Amino acid sequence: MKVGDYVRTNNGLIFKIVGGNEDNWELDIEYSKLEYMEDTWLELYKYNDNGGWFIKENCKSSPNIIDLIEVGDYVNGYLIGKIIDVYKTATGIKKIQFVWSDEDFVSELLENQIKSIVTKEQFEEMEYKCIN
Repeated sequence: MKVGDYVRTNNGLIFKIVGGNEDNWELDIEYSKLEYMEDTWLELYKYNDNGGWFIKENCKSSPNIIDLIEVGDYVNGYLIGKIIDVYKTATGIKKIQFVWSDEDFVSELLENQIKSIVTKEQFEEMEYKCIN
C-alpha cells in the first residue's frame, strides 16, 4: 500500500490515500487515517470530538480504483449487473468486462474512463422507499 492507492470501506465509501507511511495512512477526508492490519484489509480510524481515535470500519485497498468496483455499484451512471473479468491491456491500463443490469451483451471500460462510482451501499443509504 502506498500514497495514491484507493480504499473501499465495508460501508461502501471510496477514498484515496494522500499521505502517511506503512503504519498510518492519511486519506482524502478530514481527520481520518488508516492503520495497516493484514495484506488487503485495513481499519479506518476517524477522529472524534472527545479527543480520541475510534475504529470506524474495515477497508479493502488497491492501487487501481477499478479493482474496488462491485456488482450493484453504479459506474458512470450505469448499474453493474455482473463482472466478468478485470485485466490489463497490452498498454498496461486495467480494463473491466461486465454486463449492465439491463443489457445482455458484454461491455468493457478502461480504468481511465471511470468518471464516477456510486457504491451499492451509498445508493441504498440515500434511496427513498415508498411506503404503501
